[in-house]
Amino acid sequence: MQPDAKILAFDTSTAHCAVALLSGDDILADMRMEMDKGQAEHLLPLCEDALKRGGFGWTDLNAIAVCTGPGNFTGIRISVSTARGLSLALGIPAIGVTLFEAMAFGNQGRQTLALPARRGHIYSQDFDGEDALSDAAMTKSDEAVERPYLMPCGYTLPVTLAHVGQRKDTSDKIPPAPYYIQAPDAAIPKSITPKMLS
Repeated sequence: MQPDAKILAFDTSTAHCAVALLSGDDILADMRMEMDKGQAEHLLPLCEDALKRGGFGWTDLNAIAVCTGPGNFTGIRISVSTARGLSLALGIPAIGVTLFEAMAFGNQGRQTLALPARRGHIYSQDFDGEDALSDAAMTKSDEAVERPYLMPCGYTLPVTLAHVGQRKDTSDKIPPAPYYIQAPDAAIPKSITPKMLS
């Protein structure tokens, strides 16, 4: 990606809408709205506000970065589907970044990163610097773990998403997909082939 590439990054994987706009390393906008619901209605207007603050429009963007989880099932689907739609409409890559990848950005040495899960469990993944050493897993734990918004690197989550997105290879053009470590509690309805009447 070119050094001054403009990348819009956002996250709705928990009870907020969070958006950042970067041009290279310059943070042009970094915004967050707390909300338990309504992310689908607020995400695009917040993106537009970020673009206005940076003095750019949608067609000036070079890429979209989006947090793919882990997190709230519906929230992840909102942001990922929005990123994919914008990618198609604008003809630019959409780059999926997991929350673990964001947490590992700028880190050095081996460590296990942990995130809260439901019902006394945690999600964890082993990293050596920024490189994952294992798949993420869910385990039972008494450890009290909080979900960070300010990443270990010192940037907020959406700014870190943009930085990680800038480093990723986009040549494969594979669209981002939700990153689920466990199956959702809600059952996704199966599509039924309609019966043809003669």
